[in-house]
Amino acid sequence: MEAAAMAHTQSLSLLPRTAHSFPFIELRQSLPSRVAANSHKRVYVGCRCYMNGEVSITVRDEGRGFHSNAVPDPTLLENLLFTHGRGIYLMKTLMDEVSFEGGGSVVRMRKNSNSCATSQGNQDDNLSHNQHLRHRG
Repeated sequence: MEAAAMAHTQSLSLLPRTAHSFPFIELRQSLPSRVAANSHKRVYVGCRCYMNGEVSITVRDEGRGFHSNAVPDPTLLENLLFTHGRGIYLMKTLMDEVSFEGGGSVVRMRKNSNSCATSQGNQDDNLSHNQHLRHRG
């Protein structure tokens, strides 16, 4: 590929913002879209890492979008051997929130690192409580 096609932009902000109750670091990146599909279009990625452990990611492209509900379920038997089609499934499985806007041309994802810790903490509390009940009986 030519150097011009590989060009991208990025910015890093270390200043606290007022859009959220916690300060965050923000990274914005612009990349060329798949050259074979639409070489003059770009994909824009923004990532915010908040001090409370939350991560917010926004991906926007200049394509026409898609209907997220029309994407086949990759866990169905007839789709298991496909080598594509798992991105949305993985996003919805791994992130706390996923939303599609602009007809599917914008994807917003949010993950709070404390949600796993809270879930694990609840499991640990339940285990301790059950062990305590066994020893009393």
